[in-house]
Amino acid sequence: MQNLQSPAGNVFVQPQFSTTAVPIAIGTTALQNTGLPTPGGTTVAGCNTALITTSAAHGYTETLMPNGIKTIQNATTHHGPTSFGGGSGQGTFTYFQLAGQTGNTGGNGLTIACFRVLSPTQLLVAMPLTGANPTGGNLIPVFIPAAGTYALFLGANCEVAINPDNQGAPYQFSTQTQVKTPVWTQLLAPSTSHQLQFEGPAGQTIIRANGAAGTTSWSQYNR
Repeated sequence: MQNLQSPAGNVFVQPQFSTTAVPIAIGTTALQNTGLPTPGGTTVAGCNTALITTSAAHGYTETLMPNGIKTIQNATTHHGPTSFGGGSGQGTFTYFQLAGQTGNTGGNGLTIACFRVLSPTQLLVAMPLTGANPTGGNLIPVFIPAAGTYALFLGANCEVAINPDNQGAPYQFSTQTQVKTPVWTQLLAPSTSHQLQFEGPAGQTIIRANGAAGTTSWSQYNR
């Protein structure tokens, strides 16, 4: 979300932001195990990205901006980078979490950046895993608000979660290979409302999809 500046003692309330983002069923996850070339001619070991094929159309589009940066957003759910709704991340990335994958389960709970929309059912995402391809699971849309005070009115489809062990920072670059094991604790349950202060490292406190229906909205207060 855009931060507004105001004189001391004044309060600005930003326009209310709403989303109906829900979990997206994964058909297949194909780890890309070739690594990435480095300037020295070597490669970064292991898998750095994954090609995710969703069970149905995911609804995301890729747009080339005038500055040459590609942005990924969903016009229906308003999930996308900061400039496209509600503070979903830092910079131009669109974030998801992995949940419910079996077999190679190391990706569950990770917050990952989406790099490319390859088709209506295919997304290329950051992925530090190696070995066998994970099976099944869901992509959970994640919003990472900028620091500030928010009035949250959660529908049945969203919750606020906190990462007290500070391992929840999102995977944004394909050269990241360390697999973290973040622990997420529900801070605000679906269908509840509260005013919360978002601080700390990016990704420590997130708003994420939870159920299958309902609308979540929030506004940011800036002093």
